[in-house]
Amino acid sequence: MAPSASQVIGWRLWRVGDQRLQSWAVDHYWHPGQNLATCRDSQRLCAAAPGRHCQCGFWALWSPLRCLSMASNPVEPPWYAIGLIAAWGVVAMHGREGFRAERASVVCLFSDWAGAGPVPDVAACRLRRWASGVVGGRLGARPRPDPDPGRIAALRCVAGRYAVPLVSLRGAVESRLLREWGIPAVRIREVETWLAGVAAGGA
Repeated sequence: MAPSASQVIGWRLWRVGDQRLQSWAVDHYWHPGQNLATCRDSQRLCAAAPGRHCQCGFWALWSPLRCLSMASNPVEPPWYAIGLIAAWGVVAMHGREGFRAERASVVCLFSDWAGAGPVPDVAACRLRRWASGVVGGRLGARPRPDPDPGRIAALRCVAGRYAVPLVSLRGAVESRLLREWGIPAVRIREVETWLAGVAAGGA
């Protein structure tokens, strides 16, 4: 289901625990359907999130590569869930990085393991150089094995709980789901570049 014109779509990470999605930076569990952000800063406590000069609100990133980069080397737990959120209400834009939102819901989860391949720099020139290195067979980094044989089963349970699809990034590209969800072409190319690196690393 495509987002409405009043919503913005972003990439984000969650920890997974007790078949629920937990924010990776704060102790907060997401609910199925609509989530309403509240400020958790005990010193300033904004009247509503996202507050000015604060970090409150539901964060998301514009770039899938930034999201994959953050997920590829987690300390605890051994892996993160990657997905898309739809956000609306008051939305604080943070330039090229992403946004903080008052309200949000999970749109989908991705089955990919972020450590399956190297994540290139998001700068366009470096992205092109990295892609040419993949095509030319000069990819030095090796993929790492999936850290948890039960990861996919756990993600299926979580996706069921939140009533959202669990898809692979390749499947989301090839079926045009990313385009349907409003992901810009430049961001879809980032996903395609990462997938090319995963394929090259496994060859």
